[in-house]
Amino acid sequence: MRRHLALFFIGIAPALVAYGDEQVALEKLQALSVEWVRLRSQTIREEETWRGEQRLLNGTVASLQLQVEALTHRSKAAASRRAENRQQLADLRQGQAALASELCDLDQAMQRLTKQISAFRPQLPPRLSDALELPFRSLGDPQVPLAERTQYIVSILTRCLQFDRKVTYAEEKITVPGGEVRLLQVLYWGLSHAYALDATNHRAYFGQPGDGAWNWTALTAGADAVEQLIAVRKERADPTFVMVPARPLRAE
Repeated sequence: MRRHLALFFIGIAPALVAYGDEQVALEKLQALSVEWVRLRSQTIREEETWRGEQRLLNGTVASLQLQVEALTHRSKAAASRRAENRQQLADLRQGQAALASELCDLDQAMQRLTKQISAFRPQLPPRLSDALELPFRSLGDPQVPLAERTQYIVSILTRCLQFDRKVTYAEEKITVPGGEVRLLQVLYWGLSHAYALDATNHRAYFGQPGDGAWNWTALTAGADAVEQLIAVRKERADPTFVMVPARPLRAE
């Protein structure tokens, strides 16, 4: 910078002396020198400021580029997830359609099973049929949901299996042949058959399913055996073998 000032002074001094006013020339030279120094200092400051701002801008640009790259990556990832979600949604809808079809088939199968079980009810032992009144009545409601219908069917089948595995004694009203209703002692042999005793009239009856209903027929020579069988069941007699009449189930 000093070299530039010296050249500047050498170049301008002869022109000022030519005017014959050295004092004025020196003052102007000093003013020009000060102005030049001021402009140069300002230029340097602005250049330094610009270089600083340029570094800041370069850093900002680099940061923005990184953000753009990150956003681009996130956008691609989001697009990939959206594609996966759309595929999963399509698979889910397809699965729902298949499930709805299976549920429809299952409901129809349960409807058929309900009709079969309801049709079988009249052939059940009267005591068991009366005990299952609530689930059978509920099955008759077409508005019952599939899940509840399944529970009722399972309950009916479970009770039937339990009843079929044991000998059940009860005192209940029976419509005997001839249409008379009498209170009898009844011994159910599972679901297969039963014996009923009219102790007052010393008469015995044999019950079994057939012809779509539970039927009672009179045992002409079986009252003593049935009475002894019931006594053993009620623990009023010692356990022993008792010969009782039995009839095979008729083929439907």
